[in-house]
Amino acid sequence: MPAKNPDVWAIIFAWLLSVKEQGIAATLAGVMAWLRGRYEGEGNLKSLLDAFMCSIFGWFVKDGLTLIGLNADWAYLSSVVIGFLGTKYFGKRIKDIADRKTGAAK
Repeated sequence: MPAKNPDVWAIIFAWLLSVKEQGIAATLAGVMAWLRGRYEGEGNLKSLLDAFMCSIFGWFVKDGLTLIGLNADWAYLSSVVIGFLGTKYFGKRIKDIADRKTGAAK
């Protein structure tokens, strides 16, 4: 589909500028998760999937910080921490909380 209308590109560029900070945060989380996965000796696919999931969390970190009343200026650092801890850590924490709430804890 050739885009002959230059307004389409202006709209796309305006949208990219509007989500720039979320994209940077997602990229930071993803790259950090990928580097951690490769350092730990995980395979390429597993590292990329972990990076993708951390990127999703990183995309929403600024909104999450605002929601809990913290300064949104910490979004980039929080994204790096999310990538460093990875989905294993957060999955384990969520499972522990769910086990305690349901009474399945040991």
